[in-house]
Amino acid sequence: MVSTDSPRVSVVMAAYNVAPYVEAAVNSILQQTYTDFELLIIDDGSTDGTWEVLERLAAQDERIRLARNPENMGIAATRNRGTEMARGELLAVMDSDDWCPSDRFEKQVAYLDQHPEVGVVGGQVEFFFEKENRFSPVEPFPLTVHLCAWHLHFVPPVMHAAVMLRRALLVNAGGYRGEYTPVEECELWQRIKHSTQFANIPDIVLFYRRHDTNITHNSERLRQMAATAAQRSIVATLETDVPLNEVMQMMRYLRAEPHQVGCVSRRLYKLAMRFGQSTPMPVEEWRQVRRDAASRILWLTSRQTPWSKHGASAFYYALKLDPVRALQWVLSTLRKWATYRFGLRLRQEASS
Repeated sequence: MVSTDSPRVSVVMAAYNVAPYVEAAVNSILQQTYTDFELLIIDDGSTDGTWEVLERLAAQDERIRLARNPENMGIAATRNRGTEMARGELLAVMDSDDWCPSDRFEKQVAYLDQHPEVGVVGGQVEFFFEKENRFSPVEPFPLTVHLCAWHLHFVPPVMHAAVMLRRALLVNAGGYRGEYTPVEECELWQRIKHSTQFANIPDIVLFYRRHDTNITHNSERLRQMAATAAQRSIVATLETDVPLNEVMQMMRYLRAEPHQVGCVSRRLYKLAMRFGQSTPMPVEEWRQVRRDAASRILWLTSRQTPWSKHGASAFYYALKLDPVRALQWVLSTLRKWATYRFGLRLRQEASS
C-alpha cells in the first residue's frame, strides 16, 4: 500500500524540454511493482510543452507531485529542490527521458534493507540509441562494495540515473554542487564515500535513452571536471599530490607521453597495493582489482614495446599485478613485430 503521508521512497525527476519522452519515463515509475513511493517532478523552466504533459499526468495519479522553477536553474539546483520536497527515507533518481523495468524499486529497496551498510545502490544499464532504434548493453557495473570502492578512484561505480540512496546521505552532504554540472554526481560520490558504501545489483534497472539533445559527456572540459573529482580519491590513497594530467591518464582519458609511462605505471601499482592493504576483501575481488590496475598500465603503452625503456617499466609493474595480462601484451607485441618484419621482407623481395 502507498503511504500518502510518509512514503518509503521519493523519486526525484528533473525535467527540462523533454515533452516527447517524459510520459514514458513517468509511466515506467507508476507501473512499479513496489508501490510505496511518491514521484516528485520538478520542471526546470521548460519551453516545449513539458509542463502541460506533466499536469495531465499528475491529474491521473495522486502519487505525482509537481513543482516548477520560475526560470531555468540547472540540473543540480533542480535536484536539490526535489530533495528538499522529498518525504521518503530513500531517494530514487530518475531522468526524464529514460525508463526502467517495473521491478527496479522492488529489487533496490530489498537490497538496501538486506545491506544496511550500503547507502547507494545502482544496477546494470542498457543504452537505447534512438536514431538506430537499437539497444546496447554498457560495460557491467561492479557488484560488490570493495570493487565499487576501487572504481571510485577513477569513475563513478554506479550509473547516477539508476541509483537509489538513503536520503540522509544527500541531505547531510549538502546536496549537489552546481559548479560540477553536468558531472555533479562524480563530486557528490567523493564527498559521501567515507560515510557509506556503494554497490550494484546484477539486474538491469534502467534503459538509458541516447538522442540528439543528450548532454555530451566526452568533451575535454567535462573529462577534466570528472578527473578533478576522482583526484581526491587517488591523492587520499597514495597520500601524495598527483597532477591532474596523470589522473586523466589513469582514467584512460589522456594518452601518456613516453617519458610519463613509467611514473604513471608506478603510481597505479602503488595505488592498487595500498588499496589492497587497507581494504580486506575476498581473493577473487583482489584479483579483479589487480587485473584492472594492470589493464590501466598496459593501456598507457600503446606506443611502447616491452623491451623499450619506458615500456619495460610498465611491463614490470603490470607483471607484478597480473602476470597473465602482462605476458599477453608481450606475445601480442611479438606477433605484431613478426608480422611487420615478415611483411617488410616480402615487400623487399617483391621489389628486387
